[in-house]
Amino acid sequence: MNDETREAAKSHLATLVKRAMSDGAINQTEREELNKAFRQSALSPADVQQVLQEYLQLVKAEVMADGVVTPEERARVVALVDQLKIPLGMLPRELLNVVLGKLK
Repeated sequence: MNDETREAAKSHLATLVKRAMSDGAINQTEREELNKAFRQSALSPADVQQVLQEYLQLVKAEVMADGVVTPEERARVVALVDQLKIPLGMLPRELLNVVLGKLK
């Protein structure tokens, strides 16, 4: 896969992740789309991890923007970890603390 195709596949996956998580839950259709992107795009595990890390950084910036984590923001972070099956070890420290209830 050439770099241009790989970057396009990563961009497509990033768009799917953002759209799927926009309401805090992944429905069956969205799950199928994500699985199809994982299978067909031929992205390496490192590419997928990079896309998810970039998404997590965006979420972290939004959640931490005002220095106060609301119950809704905590629920959003917990939902994305659950719905995207993100290992806790992959989370930025701030989001891990949100999930664990250490930041309020």
